[in-house]
Amino acid sequence: MLTRLVTHLMNREKQYLDEAAKIAMKSSMRHKHGCVARYGKSVVASGYNHERNAGLNEVWSLHAEAEVLKGLRRVYKDDKQKIQKCKVYVVRISNDTDIYKMSKPCEICKRRLEEMGIREIYYSDIRP
Repeated sequence: MLTRLVTHLMNREKQYLDEAAKIAMKSSMRHKHGCVARYGKSVVASGYNHERNAGLNEVWSLHAEAEVLKGLRRVYKDDKQKIQKCKVYVVRISNDTDIYKMSKPCEICKRRLEEMGIREIYYSDIRP
């Protein structure tokens, strides 16, 4: 598994981080995270963090990476060979701005990505 902290990137990789930042703007949470998965040159799944009612007055945060994994399963029907060729990009932005913040996937999300065979994960730190 290759996890890369993003501070300096080629334009192509930055393009996908910027796409994840646009997705993050949809989040209503204080810490806005967006995530996209690409296969080849196409974005095949995207998601952002949001609140989910867990019942009995409990609210959980559903992570952007979990939304992307759900999307990948829907698109590829658990075809691990295709999923393993995907690259994942995760971004956290400041409230109401496009300034990148640290968005390293949590240990649970990282483990789930590894279990699906995702080998490359790019995540934001600060905008270069």
